[in-house]
Amino acid sequence: MVTVLIAILAFIIGVIGGAVLLAAIAILAAHDSMSDTPKSKEE
Repeated sequence: MVTVLIAILAFIIGVIGGAVLLAAIAILAAHDSMSDTPKSKEE
């Protein structure tokens, strides 16, 4: 039973970690795309 709980916890941590990584990558990609055109903001 303990191994099952550990497996479930590891799975949940993996899913959350993956989601956080994807979110961080998406935010960085959006930030980079926004910083590519600073002139449009100034104008």
